[in-house]
Amino acid sequence: MREAYRHLEPRIREGNDIVITLRNVDELPSYAQISVEMEVLLSRLKVLKPGAESNEKSDDQDRQVLSEEHLS
Repeated sequence: MREAYRHLEPRIREGNDIVITLRNVDELPSYAQISVEMEVLLSRLKVLKPGAESNEKSDDQDRQVLSEEHLS
């Protein structure tokens, strides 16, 4: 989770206090799953800088991955 956040940190607007936790799960999600989920959630919260390019897939592909992986 720290590594995924570290990659997103330059794209996060200053002045936000962000707390990220991982719920109890049977199997830990992969780095890619965490990275996609974190980016989608930060986008929904509108804390990413405008025009910041995604390091991952497009938002539509992100949502598809999330729905397939049932990470909600």
